[in-house]
Parts: sequence; C-alpha cells; structure tokens
Amino acid sequence: MDFRRTEQTWGAYFRQGMKHCLQAPGIGLFAAMSGFGALAKDSGVSLLIALGMTGGMWSTPGQVAFVELFATGVGGVALIASVTIANVRMFPLTIALMPLLRTRQGVEPAHYVMAHINSVTSFVQVVEMCRHVSEKRLRTAYFFGFTTACMSAGLLGTALGYTMASEMPGLIARALMLITPLFMLLLAARSSRRAVLASVVLGCALVPLGYTVSTDWGLLTGGVLAGTLAFGFERMRKKDA
Repeated sequence: MDFRRTEQTWGAYFRQGMKHCLQAPGIGLFAAMSGFGALAKDSGVSLLIALGMTGGMWSTPGQVAFVELFATGVGGVALIASVTIANVRMFPLTIALMPLLRTRQGVEPAHYVMAHINSVTSFVQVVEMCRHVSEKRLRTAYFFGFTTACMSAGLLGTALGYTMASEMPGLIARALMLITPLFMLLLAARSSRRAVLASVVLGCALVPLGYTVSTDWGLLTGGVLAGTLAFGFERMRKKDA
C-alpha cells in the first residue's frame, strides 16, 4: 500500500478505502454473497430476511448456519446458539482492531458500529494499512470507506444470488462462498510478516490433522494451535535478535 500521494484528509482516506475494497476484496465478497443469496432462496428464506442477515449478521459462516438450520425447522434457541458460535471468531479480531482505530479513551456509539461492520476481510486489510498510516483519524476514515464498500458489495451480491437462484446449481452456490476464504489465504501468503506466513503454513498442516481427531472441533483447535505456535515462534525470534 502506498499512501504518499493520498491527500491527508478524512474524505480522501475514506475514498481510498472504498477504492481498495472495490478490487479483489469486493469481488470476492460479491461472489461469496451471491452464493449465500442462492442458498437462502433454496432454504425458503425471503429476500428481505436474506438481506437482513447480510446486513445484520455480516458473517458468512453464521448466515449459512442460520439458513441451513432454518430449512430443517429447528427452534429459535438453536438458531441463535449456532449463529453465536459461528460468529464468536470475530470477538478476538475486534478486540485487536479497535485500539488501532480508536481516537480517544472510552466507548462511543461509533465504536459499536465499527465492531459490527468489521469482518475478517476488513481486519486483514486495515491492519496492513495501519503499518503505513500512523494518524488514527485517517485510519478510521479508511476503515469506514473500506467496510462501506464491503457491505454494499455483500448486499448487492445477496440480492443478485437470490434472484438468480433458479439458474445457479447448489454446488456452484456453495463453491462461490469459498472465494472469500481463498482470497484471505492468498492475501496472508503474500504477507511480508513471518508470523503470518508461519500461521498459514502451520494452519494448513494442523487443521487437517485436527479433523482426523474431531470433525466438530478440528478447525477451531487446529487454527488456534497454529496461530499460537506462530506467535510463540515470532516472540522467540525477536528475543534472540
């Protein structure tokens, strides 16, 4: 990222965030949410509810869990529990992100909005941006620009996928939802930070092993272990340096 030619104003960084989203990240989100929109229609969810899930949940795993359980006719408690468990992954990401953007101490209404519209895609992009931009006011502008474009792409993708569900086989709809995770994997693999690269490599090795032990907890345990080991290796490397 190069911000040397970007005007040092809130509006300029907001537009820059939108511009960066409307490239590979936005295309990936649009495609993934198109797949979700088709899946939602096949599950009997209305377009209004599907759009509400995209804007209200803003998490593909949680949304997929909701529509698949909704199709089976389970109760509201099970729906809420499944969505909560699927979305709990955003808790540590939001905790790590907020200090990078918050311009003053204490909690303000805008912070709740920022926490809600945060996503894995925006987290990775904004953390990388923060390495090049030191002023938190401009960081916040970039974040809002990037996430606004992300949300717009997601809503448009949901609507398009829903309206085209009859022409989109279920297998293709599910395959489209893998585009965003694949993009995140490629983005992490391009990182110049050794800890990030180590976590990707370890994750690719440990998550499949975790699935051989438990199909329910393999992804979580493998991912947590890979990230923890990568963090530990990086701390040891810095101490020895």
